[in-house]
Amino acid sequence: LLDVENPRIGAVGTQSEALEAIINLNADHFKRMLSSIGDHGLDPGDSFYVIVDDLELGTYIVVDGNRRLSALKVLQNQALLNGTKATDGFKKTVAGLIQAAPNEGPESVDCVIFADRGEADDWIERRHGVGLDGESRIPWGTLEKQRFQHDRSILDVIDFVEKNSTFSDDEWAAVKRSVEAKPSVLARFLES
Repeated sequence: LLDVENPRIGAVGTQSEALEAIINLNADHFKRMLSSIGDHGLDPGDSFYVIVDDLELGTYIVVDGNRRLSALKVLQNQALLNGTKATDGFKKTVAGLIQAAPNEGPESVDCVIFADRGEADDWIERRHGVGLDGESRIPWGTLEKQRFQHDRSILDVIDFVEKNSTFSDDEWAAVKRSVEAKPSVLARFLES
């Protein structure tokens, strides 16, 4: 089940309301997630965090992974959108994405079962929290993304300036640190 107490959406009353709220976070992101799962499946290194639903025997509540679960559920059963206020245009676009998808996603998913919400929250904080001085995931910056994607556009400019500048070694080291600390300024300059 989707988490009706999901921090991304606040408390809602029903599964349909939870699905609708997740879609409303960003409809384009939802469609991309659905399309990605249909094209590639789920990330094998990213398990759902679940707890037992005390109200329904044999049922689990996903306490981390609700965006993925929502997309997967709709990919496998588009009729779930009928319980939401999603527009006809959105439903039509999703129908096209589902039809174009080579698969409906996995039949089973990897989950980590926690004893209760409190135990899960400790790990969710480590996954999504901020200010944990490196204990949680640290998002990649511009340069990390470019290195991973083998895009040298910013790195080539830095290398060019280093080779052709008249800065002293100390001056260049300070300039380079400054540019590498905030490469988005240089990225915007290159894009324009």
